[in-house]
Amino acid sequence: MRIVLTSVFFTFNVLVFAQKTYLYCGRLIDTRAGIVQSEMTIIIEKNKIIYVVKGYSPVGVGDKKIDLKS
Repeated sequence: MRIVLTSVFFTFNVLVFAQKTYLYCGRLIDTRAGIVQSEMTIIIEKNKIIYVVKGYSPVGVGDKKIDLKS
């Protein structure tokens, strides 16, 4: 029983800490280029931006989506 509870605990922690947040942005200001880009996704993991991509990237299982397109 103890092994099962330990396994469940570690599995839960991996899922929680592996979670990414996807921000769907209708418009995003690129301050370096000085332009406004549309339909962008910002992908965040562990409170850090890891990717900024064109379009709306599909959200993985267990990941969080925040829709800011409007």
